[in-house]
Amino acid sequence: MAPIKPVLVVFGISHFCEKARWAFDWHGISYTEIGWPPGLHRALLRQHGAKGSSLPVVLDGDLVVEGSGAIIDWAESKAQGRTRSLNFTNR
Repeated sequence: MAPIKPVLVVFGISHFCEKARWAFDWHGISYTEIGWPPGLHRALLRQHGAKGSSLPVVLDGDLVVEGSGAIIDWAESKAQGRTRSLNFTNR
C-alpha cells in the first residue's frame, strides 16, 4: 500500500499559503492540496484538532502542522537528508 500523502490546506490567494507550497516543492515532498473557504475553515480546522484558526495547515495522519513557518520546518524534517539550502554567504 502506498503511503498517504500529507494534505496542505490553503486559501486560494495567500502569500503564507504560497510559502508552504514552495516548501513542499523545494524539498520534493508529494502532497495533496485542498482549499477551504474563509469562515468555514475555522470549523473544519477544529474538526481536525487544530489549535489555531488560520491557514495554511498540513494534515499528515494525526499530525496537524499550523502556519507557514512551522510547515517550512516540518518540510525540512521530512526531507530526511535531501534538504536543499539557500545559504547565501558573502564571498
